[in-house]
Amino acid sequence: MPAMKKALVVALQFLLFVALFALSPLLAVFDPLRLQWFISHPTVMSTRWFSPEGLLLTLGAYVLILLIAALRKRLRGSAALTTLALVLALLVGLYFKFGWTTHDLLG
Repeated sequence: MPAMKKALVVALQFLLFVALFALSPLLAVFDPLRLQWFISHPTVMSTRWFSPEGLLLTLGAYVLILLIAALRKRLRGSAALTTLALVLALLVGLYFKFGWTTHDLLG
């Protein structure tokens, strides 16, 4: 695969993973299980939570892409690039605090 095509595939997978990770606030509204991980108390009257829906959706898409690559017998060439796109997307998503919420204890 030419280098330009590889770079385009990594960029598109990166955008897909970031978009799925960014959907976590929207998915939290429709989540019947209401998954939340307690993180901390930044102030006396508030609590920080992490909603992992976007993270789980991103990891699910990653596994699906790897399964498709394995079925097409192209796993060796694409697994490292897909993993690179996932790691970059997770770093960007966590930097922008996708999935993090602050709840006031009085409200």
